[in-house]
Amino acid sequence: MIKTAIVEDDDKTAADLAEMLGKFGEEQGVAIRVTRYAKGADFIAHYRQQFDIVLMDIELPDSSGMELAAQMRRGDPYTIIIFVTNLAQYAVKGYEVDALDFAVKPVTYPMLAMKMQRALGRLQMRAGQADKEITVKDGERVLRIRQADLTYVEVQGHRVIAHTTGATYRVRGTLGGFEKELDAAGFQRCNNCYLVNLAHVSSVEGHTVTVGGDRLQISQPRRKAFIRALNAYLCGDAGGE
Repeated sequence: MIKTAIVEDDDKTAADLAEMLGKFGEEQGVAIRVTRYAKGADFIAHYRQQFDIVLMDIELPDSSGMELAAQMRRGDPYTIIIFVTNLAQYAVKGYEVDALDFAVKPVTYPMLAMKMQRALGRLQMRAGQADKEITVKDGERVLRIRQADLTYVEVQGHRVIAHTTGATYRVRGTLGGFEKELDAAGFQRCNNCYLVNLAHVSSVEGHTVTVGGDRLQISQPRRKAFIRALNAYLCGDAGGE
């Protein structure tokens, strides 16, 4: 079951999106449950990270879809956001809230199906990470860290620092050792010192990537491979090419 929210004030657009989602679910053999919100305030008031995908109109009468997405992201880095908009120029700002994609109105079925296919790919990749753990030593403590909670791993001198969504750990090991143990499809080096979980990338600007709120340098020799891996992840291509 894929739980999907439509945040759209226009009744016809919302009904069309719901119908197209139903068609897509039938073609893919997956059940899609749709909940519609006509007002952004109602959506955010009841939001409890209960959806897998949110189709969000940017220009709502009572609020900005971009601001609603920013509020979501303060406590929820995972739910997939697809913006529905009349204004294609919002696409650049959407990267700030890790929007997967944009659908420009009027939305056609082939357009929405393509966006949803990408969303399914990302959900499947995340499901592959969800239950995987790595074992590390933090001093005398042995810890098990969920792979999905790791934002990035860095090396400082002879120590490795594992950054997670809830804490930071100084652990024994090498960056190469982490690289071998972690899921290759979901992690990529941006330079010799950082191994990044692509699920937590919120923006890339030039040679800087923002991960879990931290800005990391992308080295020139690794930039091409990093951007290629990130694009493959965003498109739901676990193969990485």
